[in-house]
Amino acid sequence: MVGLDTRGLIIHYNTYDEVYISPVRQEGFLAALLQQNAAIGVVEVSKRMSSS
Repeated sequence: MVGLDTRGLIIHYNTYDEVYISPVRQEGFLAALLQQNAAIGVVEVSKRMSSS
């Protein structure tokens, strides 16, 4: 199943693995994730799509 939400999260784990998720409440999900492991790095990337 392919996610269609363009505002989701990409979680990188291990060396080359990643998963794309789209939680309903992103901030709440991130807070719960960081509560489980405070060493997790969170990087915000904003990608603008051009209309060319």
